[in-house]
Amino acid sequence: MGILSFIYHEILYNPIFKILTLFYNISGRNIGFAIIILTILIKILLFPLTRKTYRIQKKMAVLQPKMKEIQLKHKGNKEEQARQTMALYKEHGVNPFSGFIPLLIQLPILIALYQVLLKGLAKDSAVFNPLFFGINLANPNLWLGILVGITQYFATKLTFSSKSVENKMPASMNYIMPAFMAFIAIKLASGIALYLLATTVLSVVEQLIIKYERKN
Repeated sequence: MGILSFIYHEILYNPIFKILTLFYNISGRNIGFAIIILTILIKILLFPLTRKTYRIQKKMAVLQPKMKEIQLKHKGNKEEQARQTMALYKEHGVNPFSGFIPLLIQLPILIALYQVLLKGLAKDSAVFNPLFFGINLANPNLWLGILVGITQYFATKLTFSSKSVENKMPASMNYIMPAFMAFIAIKLASGIALYLLATTVLSVVEQLIIKYERKN
């Protein structure tokens, strides 16, 4: 086993498997509730980072007019554009790459959870009872996938609800991401779709909490 594989199993796969098993037993051996509880735990742990990222995205939206001025002023000088833009970011305490951090953190978690569910719900060696309100979470489920797309649509609309952001985002983004997420959710085991659904719903709650904090 290579060092990267060892780190992946010891830091992600094994802890997620153990925590999911713990929640499975606590919830009366219900894998659906266990996935939802695990999702809530992950969201709580990442919330401080999510809040910071959301605030930086708002700052960047406010800075868009000044960035446009820089682009027009130094139209023929890409190097100066980049220098002035980075100086603007530094002046306002903005890290343009911070928005990718939650995604980079959640992606390996999603991969590990996928492999945990793949192993835990496997027909030949199932560790968990795959049934959740009549849905076999080991198999793809059309309706659960559609729900993922619908909730993602509302989450996307909420994310780009401010006028400063709306003016910079193509209208097609309101539909492309939800359609993509629905497609992925329909193709994968519905245990993953349930995780995506719970994650999206909690993301909406996070945004509402952050917006409420900004108003008070």
